[in-house]
Amino acid sequence: MGMHAKQVLWRVELPLAMPLIFAGIRTATVYVVATATLATFAGGGGLGDIIVNEATYGSAGVIAGALTITVLAFAVDGLLALIQRVVTPTPLRKLGREPRVDAVVEAGWPDVVA
Repeated sequence: MGMHAKQVLWRVELPLAMPLIFAGIRTATVYVVATATLATFAGGGGLGDIIVNEATYGSAGVIAGALTITVLAFAVDGLLALIQRVVTPTPLRKLGREPRVDAVVEAGWPDVVA
């Protein structure tokens, strides 16, 4: 009468694992965007070329290139955060927003509870 192994995987384990899976995807994606500038050392060009060649682009160009990469990394992370929120089941989204009163009392912080 219970669930089959595939049902447990698809209905229980994967929905519970979605926040952790997307946290790894977000971290990896931001690392890839941020380190893509290193491609200039291998002859790849891109925004890394602007950052490395200060003599050609000047200090303003280096700062603009670095800020562009930073904004791009934040934009990609924000987009993936929205996707993570959509994919995460609703009960897990609400979990962690409200502090548990019993946890605060057990921790010995009676002055926190009003």
